Amino acid sequence: MSSTDTSLAPPGGKAAARTADFEDVVPPCLTQLRWPRPRDLLRSPSLLALADQGLVSATRFATSIIIGRFCGPSELGQYAVVFAILLLALCTQEAVVARPYTIYRQHLSGPALRLYSGSVLAHHGVFACTFALLACAGAGTLHLAQDGPAHLSAVMLLMAALVPFTLVWDLARRLAFARLQMGHAVLLDLTLAALQLGGLLVLAWLGSLSLITAMAVIAAVTGLVGVATIALRRHEFLVEQAAAARDWSRNWSFGRWVLAGQIAGTLHGYAVPWVLTLTLGAKLTGIFVAAQTIALLTNPLILGLSNWLAPRSAQELTATGHRGAARVVWGATAAVAVTMAAFALATMIFGELLLVLVFGRQYAGYGALVGLFGICTIPWGIATSVSTGLVALGRTRALFQGTVSGLSATLALVVPLSLNWQLTGAALALLAGSTISALYFLITFHGELRRLERSGAPG
Repeated sequence: MSSTDTSLAPPGGKAAARTADFEDVVPPCLTQLRWPRPRDLLRSPSLLALADQGLVSATRFATSIIIGRFCGPSELGQYAVVFAILLLALCTQEAVVARPYTIYRQHLSGPALRLYSGSVLAHHGVFACTFALLACAGAGTLHLAQDGPAHLSAVMLLMAALVPFTLVWDLARRLAFARLQMGHAVLLDLTLAALQLGGLLVLAWLGSLSLITAMAVIAAVTGLVGVATIALRRHEFLVEQAAAARDWSRNWSFGRWVLAGQIAGTLHGYAVPWVLTLTLGAKLTGIFVAAQTIALLTNPLILGLSNWLAPRSAQELTATGHRGAARVVWGATAAVAVTMAAFALATMIFGELLLVLVFGRQYAGYGALVGLFGICTIPWGIATSVSTGLVALGRTRALFQGTVSGLSATLALVVPLSLNWQLTGAALALLAGSTISALYFLITFHGELRRLERSGAPG
């Protein structure tokens, strides 16, 4: 990693330092005319973060395909509900445990860092136990009610193991992100992918795969990988009750707005299909979701960028001040904007082909809709990058405010626009909301930097 500290500046003075910073932010293939060497790829934290998120997304996608193919649509639908619960638990832990740790650990070292890491581990334990107890309560309620399929109570009982084990795996990988050890995260998730998908395929080959056995495999694998990773790094944790209580108050104050922003962002993603189901019917809603799914192919890129940018900007803030953090954020924002613009152009040209190739001929005629969703990825990528910078500066409330402003705009526009232009109007409403959120984050981040400049803050 390069630094803007003059004592560590490369030969050539400030200009060379700025170049090093830019190359640290942007993958080598975007800053060099030659194709990057394999050694460059393996050493680039940003590219490793993208690879890791791509690996996790591919594992989840393959798991859904295996369950859907061998267990049938009914159990795939139940798995979708299980996965939604898992995502809620993961988002909660990421917002109020992992994200604050990513920011605050950059200011600590030695025993203080061990103590704070121990507090985070204790907070994870509380979350894991809470979700496990809720799952047990749900299983007991279903068993006593004796309403619906008999195996649903068993599914809920398995959730009591699945959720905590999934949380410990996610904590292990996010601790690696916070240390900027992206290679460790890739190794961890590669191990998980091999064991999880291998276990599911073996059960399918034996004819024993069901939702219950699939959940058991996922719980066992995530638990094994997560617990083993934490155990191997146990020397980094020092748990003290008083410190855990003190750190929880600070983490909650920081993370509650991140959590609120994530909930609002989830509503932003799902609100339009809900409204379209009421206004245009299920068939057109399905076409809308299919076209949107093509744009979601950018998920690994944008989420991977976020996984790397959060600790990198916080590290730069600690080392060189707000100017260094701003250079990292602006560089990443420019890179993601250019990449998403290229993706948008590709969807405008090949949208029809992609839609039919993935979902079938019954979705033909909606290539322009795919192109419109491709354009939506530009403000979405910018918003993700700049909002990460706001979090690094401690402006977590702005994350919630910007997301709600975009959600409000989308909800205000989706009904009148969809009634006039059907799916195109609904996509335009989503584009308007995403653009407003991105503009809010850009203006707020720029204003915060100006405020720090005027106050004479170091940097």
